[in-house]
Amino acid sequence: MKNTIQKTIALVLLFSLLGCGTSFVAKKDTFDSSTIKKIAVLPFYNISGHKDAGRVVSEAYMTEIFKSGKYDVEEPGNVRHFMVQERVGVVGELEIEKIQILGKRLKVDAVLVGTVEEYEDRSKESVVAISSRLVATETGEVVWMNYRRKKGSDYTKVFDFGAVFSVALLANKVVEEMVDSL
Repeated sequence: MKNTIQKTIALVLLFSLLGCGTSFVAKKDTFDSSTIKKIAVLPFYNISGHKDAGRVVSEAYMTEIFKSGKYDVEEPGNVRHFMVQERVGVVGELEIEKIQILGKRLKVDAVLVGTVEEYEDRSKESVVAISSRLVATETGEVVWMNYRRKKGSDYTKVFDFGAVFSVALLANKVVEEMVDSL
């Protein structure tokens, strides 16, 4: 009986440590990250149903890229100004030609675009799902892409310790992981 309880506790701990988040990362084989010095983060397309999710995730990306020191980040006001000048409404529909113009005008090597698919602050558990792409402005090629879907409980170590209950904090953790793979 004692052995069975120990095995059960061990299994519960193992599964809680593994988590059940989903993620996918891909880099183009010829992608040389040293060629990218400056990135423009465009507003994320928001299909989550949460009003501010796209803005929160875009800002989290700018912050995490800046903190990482890997790349310089273009000022968001300059990006907004470009979008207004070029009459870009929905970022998910940005053509390669517009990305190339943005690259030349703002002197950025790549553009980060993405979609917030889920951004839910449930009473018991928060959920975030984000897909992102890094597009080289010179060629218009997608050189990196990442998808992550995480629940707050995916960070649980033992008995809710480590769990993330705030959806904004969860989004920041997910973006931090995504930037680490960039």
